[in-house]
Order: sequence, then C-alpha cells, then structure tokens
Amino acid sequence: MKSFQKTFFLVFLCVFLAGCTSEESENKQNDPLPSGSEIESIISRIPAEYKKSSVFASCSQLAVENCLQQDVLERVQQKGQVEACSVLFSPESQVSCKNSFYNQKSREALDPQMCEKMDGDSVQQFCKQGIIISLAVEKKNIALCDPLKNDFKRDCVISVANQLAMKTKDKKWCDSLSDAKQKENCLRLLK
Repeated sequence: MKSFQKTFFLVFLCVFLAGCTSEESENKQNDPLPSGSEIESIISRIPAEYKKSSVFASCSQLAVENCLQQDVLERVQQKGQVEACSVLFSPESQVSCKNSFYNQKSREALDPQMCEKMDGDSVQQFCKQGIIISLAVEKKNIALCDPLKNDFKRDCVISVANQLAMKTKDKKWCDSLSDAKQKENCLRLLK
C-alpha cells in the first residue's frame, strides 16, 4: 500500500508541476509562472524519500521542460524571434519550437515557401499542403497541388476537388480525380 501511495503522490506531483502555475499565480496577468518562493514552498513540502526517487527526478525535469517550452513558444510567437527556441533543453524541443514558429508564420502569410525553413521533409510537405489547399480552393485551381510530393500531392488534389465540388455543386471537380473510388466518393458529396 505504501508503494501505491508513493506512486500516487509522484504522479500527482508530476501533474501539478506540469500545470506550471499555482492557483494564486493564475490570477497574475504579467507573470503566470510560480515565483521562486512558490516553487521552494512546494518543494519543501515534498518528503525527502520522494525527492530521491528516479520518477521524481524525471518528472521534475519533464515539468520544467514543459513549462519552459510553453513560455518560449509564447514569446517566439508574440515577438517573432525564432532564436529564442535555442534556450530549450533538448534538440527535439528546439526543432519542434522552430517548426511551430515557421508553420504559423507561413500560414499567416499564405506562403508555402516559408515551410522550407522547417526541419524534415514530411513536416515541410504537410505545412505546404495546408496552405496550398486553401489557395487552390480560393483560386479554383487544382494544379496548385502539383509542387507537392507523393501522398501529399494526391491528398491535396482529392481535398481540393471535394471542397470545390461541394462549394460549386459542379461534378467537373469530381471528374478531375483519376482514382475511381475517390471520384465516386466526391460525387456522393453532391447528392
């Protein structure tokens, strides 16, 4: 039973720390993160036996990383300074932060070329696909999907054809699909 209580306490602590804020600090407008004294107060209430646990150590590091990542992402998005992502602990978090920044900026600008600043080909293709679908529907031009690769191009064409068919109530968009099953699914949208 004592083992269960210890595990429950550590899980509760992880959830609390991952929330990044205490009730009192949630009402603060300028700095929603707990102050150093609030954190020290929380830590002082944790029994020493729990602090020695590997679960506590990994939970603490994860909670700090999550809080830091949230704060950095907010600052990066508000001030447009992608360099701030470099303060995050793990290379994965830095890449995720950078990709999130460029994804948001490329969508705001409706500029698929900005997606190329993101790390990873599939991430870039996914970013471009979302923007191109919007542009292709707006301009009623399925050919805008052509620069995309493989499945991203296929999915773009299908999505644009379906959206335009529903929007215009014109089956010509469905007829532009080469796959018989996709064409049939598109035509069903018009009924």
